Amino acid sequence: MKKGFDYTTIIGRDPALFKFHADNVLRNAGLSREHWDFNVIIYHNESIPGSVTEEIVEFCKANDIQTHMLYEDPRKPFIMRLYDAWNLVQKVGERELTLRAGSDQTWYPGSFRNIWKAFEEYEAVNGPDVILQAQTVESLLAGQSRHFIRDFGISANTYSEKAFIEFCETIVEDGLFDIEAALGRWGHPTSFSSSIKEGHNRTDGCSGLQTKDLFKRFGPMPYIRGNWTGDVIIHDNYERSGIPNFLVGNAITYHMVKGESRDQ
Repeated sequence: MKKGFDYTTIIGRDPALFKFHADNVLRNAGLSREHWDFNVIIYHNESIPGSVTEEIVEFCKANDIQTHMLYEDPRKPFIMRLYDAWNLVQKVGERELTLRAGSDQTWYPGSFRNIWKAFEEYEAVNGPDVILQAQTVESLLAGQSRHFIRDFGISANTYSEKAFIEFCETIVEDGLFDIEAALGRWGHPTSFSSSIKEGHNRTDGCSGLQTKDLFKRFGPMPYIRGNWTGDVIIHDNYERSGIPNFLVGNAITYHMVKGESRDQ
């Protein structure tokens, strides 16, 4: 596989949301495309007009975005459709690593450059088995969150990039932070219930960078196991096996919490 990472997201029903997301990514990555590829999982079924799918595909062709089609079976429960897509996210593309994100996320300028630089420096000393997390900020729609909650908008029309960047400048820090260091610096991410224990904590958030090989060894994410969803379970298994998990202090993403899945 090629060195670098695949940045991969998901879309299906909302071309305008995807165009907004892609514009933000391409403007703010801060990293030459020789180091990363842009991928999108496009889900489709009989209820999604073919013209919607075609609009997304044509936009991708014009912007050097690799498309991967996924049939979304409407008979499946939502949680199964969701994890079918997120498991595919971790597999597509030609690069050694994957950085995942939802199409309702935006990025602090330079975040791709910073998270890639952090991985290269870590790998040179410790090897590639690590998960590097972006700092997550969520909109008011989150209600309660382990991460920062701020109001920078919930759509392309209400999003304030200026306000988000100004906030980021107050929290940005160079370096890697384990959970104790992150709590000491920002008071986030806060605790949650995991299959390891109640009141557990670690630095995972909306977007993380990891090798495809690591996901292959531990994945795919189950739909649900006991009281926990698949993303919690796989990160619990990473942790049980001693895979380090760090927050990258100068890679920051805003999650509008208003993606396509919210209405399903």
